[in-house]
This record gives sequence, structure tokens and C-alpha cells, in this order.
Amino acid sequence: MMKRSKLRTSAVLAALAGCVSMACSKKPEEPTGAKTDTAALATPQVVVSPEACKACLANTQCPELPACSSLQGDDQAACDAVEKCVQTSNCADGKETFTSCFCGSLKMSDCVAAPKSGQGAPAGKCADVMRKSFGSDDPSNREILARFTKPRYPGGAAIARMNCTKYKGCGPACGF
Repeated sequence: MMKRSKLRTSAVLAALAGCVSMACSKKPEEPTGAKTDTAALATPQVVVSPEACKACLANTQCPELPACSSLQGDDQAACDAVEKCVQTSNCADGKETFTSCFCGSLKMSDCVAAPKSGQGAPAGKCADVMRKSFGSDDPSNREILARFTKPRYPGGAAIARMNCTKYKGCGPACGF
């Protein structure tokens, strides 16, 4: 019985990881067919704010990923802080990735090898907030990046959900 439970848990985790790394990071398919009136396709003006983003995230189909509001106490506060920082700093705008919010201009390999603090450390707009949200064990840069979309960490829950919703229509409302 124990083996079957572990297999089910492994299957669920594998499916979640697949969603985070593949399906949730794909852009929606572009419409095909006859010519369309570009005026009809104009995007309505969306105000970027934490409130507008939270409303969009709440209505977007990423049910497999926890919302910050589902967490408790300090974990919820840390998750909310990551969401707010990403939304207000615009560090993941356009083609930028969520890792740029932590690493800044460092390449991924340089970010992993960088010191935790001081000269040469990751200096993304949300680096300090993110560092506090990936475990109380004072994680290394490598550990932070490995935990980046793992919902069991408050920062991972925020980033996994924002990554999924970035390409499902919440980009404008969330500032990315």
C-alpha cells in the first residue's frame, strides 16, 4: 500500500513539474483564419496594480498552483511580498524572465556562482525579497534558483503561479 501511495505522489509531482516547465510557460496560440479588423483586436487599457493583478490571478486557470492566499502566516506574507515586488518593479516585463527579478543582469550560470551578498551578488529588483521567501535555511543562489517554481516554498508558489498566468492573459494587469 505504501509503494502505491508513493507512486501516486511521484506521478502528481511529475505532472505539476511538467505543467510549470512546459504548459504553463507557453504562450497561447495565435488566432488563425481570415483577416481581422485590428481595431477590434485593440487591447483595452489595463491598470497595473497589485489589486488588478490579484483579481486576474484569481480568475485565471492555474488551479494546480496555490495562490498566496492559501498559505498561512509568515509563508503567506513572504509569498505576497514576492508577488508585489514582481508586479510593482516590472522586473519580468515582456521578454524578461522571473529569474531576472532575482539575478538582475547576471547570466544564470553567473548567478548560481555569485556570492550571496556584496559585490557581484545577484542584484535583481526583488533579490532581497526573494532570498527571504525560499526557506529559512539561508539558501545559496543555486538552491534559490532550484526552488524557484516549487510551490512548497512561498516564493516558489508566487513565481510558479505568476509564470503560469503570464502567458494566460494576466501579463498586462500584473505588469509583466
